[in-house]
Amino acid sequence: MIYRLEIARALAQAMENDSKVLLLGEGVTDPKGIFGTTSEAAERFPGRVMETPLSENMITGACLGLALEGWKPVLVHARCDLLMTAMEHMVNTIAKWRHVHRDKPFSLVVRALVGRGWGQGPNHSQALHAMFAHVPGLRVLYPVDPSSVATWMEDALTCGGPTLVLEPRRLYETETL
Repeated sequence: MIYRLEIARALAQAMENDSKVLLLGEGVTDPKGIFGTTSEAAERFPGRVMETPLSENMITGACLGLALEGWKPVLVHARCDLLMTAMEHMVNTIAKWRHVHRDKPFSLVVRALVGRGWGQGPNHSQALHAMFAHVPGLRVLYPVDPSSVATWMEDALTCGGPTLVLEPRRLYETETL
């Protein structure tokens, strides 16, 4: 299986298995579907795939609200660099929520694509996984093997806490190792 198609399949499967899984982000309903990773879900579950405005920090915070109400949002930031505009909620709210509020577990997945480098310029090709890995309460995944996509998707949606998944777009056409 090709990496990006495995992401699309795993996401659609998660939405089929659990009616609480939502998909949100800028470009998730676009015909190109975030490089083909959201197209299947948008086609099969149009009522649970939501286009969002360019307001990364607000949408990231809203996803915490959805998660606390029992939904399982999967938020897509098409570029890893856009996480920088969502830092307030990623680092100071979402990652620390359960520790500060002694609250129940919740599922929240944030997908962010790491640009390919060529043609991306300095603002769309940063890999920030090492920085986020130092945030207490935030799980960070950087999957590189297409055969593991279904496993990390299921794990991220059931682990009981926030998971940040950074996807190397350079590998989107890679087949199973």
